[in-house]
Amino acid sequence: MKAYIFLAGDCSVGRLGGAFGDADLVIAADAGLLTAQKLGVRVDILAGDFDSLAPGDAPDDDALRRRFGLDGGTEIVRVPAVKDDTDASLAFDLALKRGAGEVVFVGGTGGRPDHAMANFFMLERCRRRCRAVSLTDGACRIRCLVGERAEVGECRYFSLLSSGVSVVSEHNCRYPLDRAVLMRDNPYAVSNENLTGERATVEVAGDACWLIEIFD
Repeated sequence: MKAYIFLAGDCSVGRLGGAFGDADLVIAADAGLLTAQKLGVRVDILAGDFDSLAPGDAPDDDALRRRFGLDGGTEIVRVPAVKDDTDASLAFDLALKRGAGEVVFVGGTGGRPDHAMANFFMLERCRRRCRAVSLTDGACRIRCLVGERAEVGECRYFSLLSSGVSVVSEHNCRYPLDRAVLMRDNPYAVSNENLTGERATVEVAGDACWLIEIFD
């Protein structure tokens, strides 16, 4: 089961438009509803404390439906405003409870660097609980790799960033690596490229790594 979780933030509408036909479940985390609506995606569940979607207001469910044009089939899940978690993380927990085995976060990279970094770090915890998890805004895709091999998609550049100390290999690329030690404070494995007609592969051991593919 594949779930998309929409977050607040900038998205490339041209690249992402029409890309969600394989969704089994669509969740909007608070102001991620605006991202979904900009991309023309109907939301199954709207979850959050709604401090971003309706700042300074406390609309009830009917008021939210009227204001944002939600039909009766959209479930609204409210969470407390004072909590030790983010709306994105709570939406992920909700997706797992509904049976998701693959989760794609959409948005979450622009506007607030603190929220963007929190979303990147969150991917590591999510990956340990889900077989496949990624975050995309249309201009890039971020995956967290934990002791695994992955194929790089068609992209302009790709980078590996370690969460601590990792042993990494990169093949079929412009700058290959063979069991190189990659450390968080020495992020040299950036701006690699696929070879013409090839798809690079990366292998990660040790601490988790973020694989970041840049499309534009």
